Order: sequence, then C-alpha cells, then structure tokens
Amino acid sequence: MARRSQSDAWRLQYSPDIDIIAVDENQPFIRFNEVYGLKADEIQLFMSSDDYHTQFGKHLVPRLIEFCQGADAFLHEFVAVTPQELQTEIVPQTIAWVSDRNWNPQELNTPRDYEQVLSTTRFYEVLRNKRLPEDRSVVIPPRRIYINYADGPSILALIKTASSSQAQGYRELFANYITPTPRTHITLRESNWWRGCFIFLANLRYFAVSDKDIKDARTIGGTRRLRRRVDLSFLNPRNLTKEECDEEPKFLGQAFLYEATCSFMSTGTSDSYWTAACLNEDLFEDTPRLEFEEGLEIDGLLGDEFDPLTLKPLMQTTPSPRTYFLVFLTSIVPNIVGHQRGIEDWISASLARHSPNREKDSPYHLSPEEAKEWIKSSLEILRTVLDAISQLRRELERFLEEEVQFGINRIPKGPMFASLKKDGLAISTLKSLHSWPRELQAVEVTMQGYRKDFEELRDQVRDELMFRAVTHRNRSRHSLTPVFSCSMKPKMSLGRNLER
Repeated sequence: MARRSQSDAWRLQYSPDIDIIAVDENQPFIRFNEVYGLKADEIQLFMSSDDYHTQFGKHLVPRLIEFCQGADAFLHEFVAVTPQELQTEIVPQTIAWVSDRNWNPQELNTPRDYEQVLSTTRFYEVLRNKRLPEDRSVVIPPRRIYINYADGPSILALIKTASSSQAQGYRELFANYITPTPRTHITLRESNWWRGCFIFLANLRYFAVSDKDIKDARTIGGTRRLRRRVDLSFLNPRNLTKEECDEEPKFLGQAFLYEATCSFMSTGTSDSYWTAACLNEDLFEDTPRLEFEEGLEIDGLLGDEFDPLTLKPLMQTTPSPRTYFLVFLTSIVPNIVGHQRGIEDWISASLARHSPNREKDSPYHLSPEEAKEWIKSSLEILRTVLDAISQLRRELERFLEEEVQFGINRIPKGPMFASLKKDGLAISTLKSLHSWPRELQAVEVTMQGYRKDFEELRDQVRDELMFRAVTHRNRSRHSLTPVFSCSMKPKMSLGRNLER
C-alpha cells in the first residue's frame, strides 16, 4: 500500500466508497452470546476488548453493571412521560432523540411515526429497528443520538443494540460519562477494533448555577451520586432577603451549583456511514437542548427542525463526521463559558456585599467567625470550578495545536484534518473555535483574582481571630492572678485589665 500523504490521510482511510456489510450492521454486537452459545453477562461481553482487561477496565465494568442494575426489566415495560411530570418532578426523567427514527430502509407500506422526544422504552424500540437496507445503492443517513440525563436503562438500550463496528466508540463513551470523577478531553482516535474505525471524543466537565432544585437520583459506588450539587446559600451567610439589600439585591435567592458532564462520541468506518451519540445534563438550563413539547420555538427554529447536538437546523445533507464534531464543539463550548460567567456573577456579588470594610451596623457585616466559614466555602467552590475551566482550556488548546495544527490563515494541516481546507463550514467553525481558549482564559483570570481576594481575606480574618484569642488568654491569665495571690497587693497594670 502506498504511503499516505499528509493531506489525504483521512480520505484514504475513511473513503465514502468503503463497502458497508448490512448483515453485520443490522445486528447487535452482543448477538455473539447466542452465536457461540455463551452465557456471559451482556455488559461484560460488550466491554470485552483488550483495552478493558486492564486495571482501569476492571473498575469500569463492575461500575457499569451496577449503574445498569434493574435496567433490563425496565426496558420491557412502557413508562410514559408527560410534560407535566417533567415540570413537577424533583427527580428528572431521561428523554432521548434519534435523528433517523422515522427513516425506513425497507420502505414498508406503513411508515414509521415516532415522536421527536422519546421515552426510554420508545428509544429502545427505535434502536432495535433495522438501520441498513439490503439495496446498497440507497444513501444511508448518519445516525445522531441525544440523551438527556442518561440512566441505566438508556445505557443498556445502547449496549443491546450497538453493532460491532460501533462497540469501541460506545465503550469509550461509557468510560468517560459513567464516573464520579469525570475529566475533560477532546480527541480523534483511530481504532483497530473490528475492521478499523475512527472515534471522535469530547468529554466536557463543567459547572453551572441554577435556582432549580434538581436532585440527581443516579448513584454509583453504593450511595454516591453520579454528579455533585452544592447549595450556594453560604454566599448569603446572613440570609438576607432582596428587600433588605438595597445596594445589591441580585444573586440572593435559592441557588445551587451543579456539576455537569457532556460526553460526545462519533464513530464509523467511512466518511458517509457513522453514528454520533451525546450524553448530556442540561436540566438546569433555562432552555434545554431537547424541549419536551414538540413545535416549541427556540431561537427562531421549531423544536422538530433542529439538531440538539449542534443546535443547527436539520439538513438533507449532513456534514462529514469531522465537520460535525467541530460544529458540536462550537455549540457547547460557548454555552459552558456562559455558565462560568454566571458563577462569576454570584461570587462577585457576594464578595462585594460582605467586604470587611462594611460598618458594623451594616446588614452585610460579618463577624470573624461568620467570615471564616464564608471564605472557606467560597475558596472550595473557586478551586473546584477553576480546575474544570483550566482542564477545558488546556485540552481545547492541545486539540487545536496538536491534532488540528493550524497553518497559514488558520487552515488545518494535521494529517486527519488537512483535507478539510475546502470545506467552508469546517474552516469557519475552526476559526470560531480558535477564539474560545482565550475566552476561557479570561474567565480563568477573573476567578483567580477572586480566589486571591478571598485568600487575602482569609489571612486577615485568621490574624484577627488569633489576636482575639491571644487577648482573651491574656485577660484570662491576668484575671486569675488575684485568686492565687490574694495576700499580695495587686499591681496597677492588673487593675487596669480588670477595669476593661
């Protein structure tokens, strides 16, 4: 085979003309349980790859089995979800979207008519339908899947229906998402799994503030919740109401800091046949990506006309998997930056209200003891949020510098991205992405400034408390002196202390 050139590495490896074997793609990978008479657990069988026989895999597989416990029975029961339930339930419901849910490769007389937003059981039903036609001349639309608040049944639905060529991509997706300690990374991998495939991965960990009181019912490792939530009432340590705060009435009500992870994966064997899946947690958003009510207008688009992964209108022709991945990043990174600025606002308002320069009769004044707890909690939040922001900025910079590799006029020259130079959407998207590390750094610098302010306040409060403690000990020591020296005439200095 001729050596691949720098500019056509992707095209030679993943040409649109690569044959797809319909028999393989229409059957799930776990069918090997029946084919070879195996009695393996479905999850263990699905995760059976050299990559997952490592120490890492030994922890992941039991975690995945625990996460999906009881899911098999759930998938075979009809569980309806209504808009009213979503609005009133404290614990959120899992809902999903599949781009080709109504595409029928067999062209049956009865067309498929699935709703836009799917319950978990309907989602499983869609995934079980055959995807590829027997007629190879038919153009196959790429499949895009979006799951909000992915739980055990929705994950098991993917495991039960994923084809062999998709298995490695889903393994990576589950490893990134189903963990209490998610890490941010963005990359394109080539895998030798099956007949070879590409895997785009973006695991984005971030934090967001919301006044919605939402509880994550998903647990891992026993009772540990999959995602953290922090009550931000400590930012208002005096429990002041808006009426009491004539100077700064904003950012006083109920608020929670939510940890969120958006995990994206796209995998395929060619530029024309691929699958993308996104597991997201946007239940705290004012406008979730997947609105429950069909036809609800969002940014001028009707709910059934846009792709929730990219927030772009659904088009007859879907971009290549590389371009689609880049468009996805430009839809999620700005949103994350916006959430970090929201956190800035809450911290900034609290810092301004409770400045140590406040008069003692001010409703904003804190005692040293109150200030100590306020500062401690604020610093913990700042460290956690800063860690997530720094991870995202560094990983986005690394992806653009090492994998995309910008050349002259920000044209990509990386081996797997160079052939995008004639793709107008890809180039404009890359130019947009290029600016976001700077935006993230600006947020990072601002929060580092707040952290420094709180650290200085911590030192001031610590010194004041130490001074008070020393003064109190001295007073106690002097006040006890007459008891042990009752026959002695008190010294003048001791008398002065007693009079204070």
